[in-house]
Amino acid sequence: MTTDKVEGLSIWLPPGGTEVDFTRMLRCGLIKGFFKMGWSGFRRFADLCKHMDEAHEKLMPGPHWYLFILVVDPAYQSRGLGSRLISPGKAWADEDGLPLFLHTLNQRALKFYGSHGFEVVHHDQPDVRPLCKGVLG
Repeated sequence: MTTDKVEGLSIWLPPGGTEVDFTRMLRCGLIKGFFKMGWSGFRRFADLCKHMDEAHEKLMPGPHWYLFILVVDPAYQSRGLGSRLISPGKAWADEDGLPLFLHTLNQRALKFYGSHGFEVVHHDQPDVRPLCKGVLG
């Protein structure tokens, strides 16, 4: 889901389709990002994805909705856009009676997600940071 001017983006993966593999990432257009990262950046990104996939599988083995990506242009943050982008997935999960799941590498985002009913179920930021260096900022 995007807004009209693409100030923000949310990508929700439905129950039974929450696995994110290389082919799926290519179909979503991430190939351009791979070229920008270079080989070492790509390897770190792949390691990060593997780490997150393993945690995802362990922490949420049953059916659920997965907030794969939520991003808001910094110029448009704190205007309710993130809340509008998160609401469809919450509605789908409520309708299905299923939990929601997400990963975040942004410590500041915890307050935002908490205000929408998310709870921290696992924290391993120190282990993940070396994988992110140069890939996610």
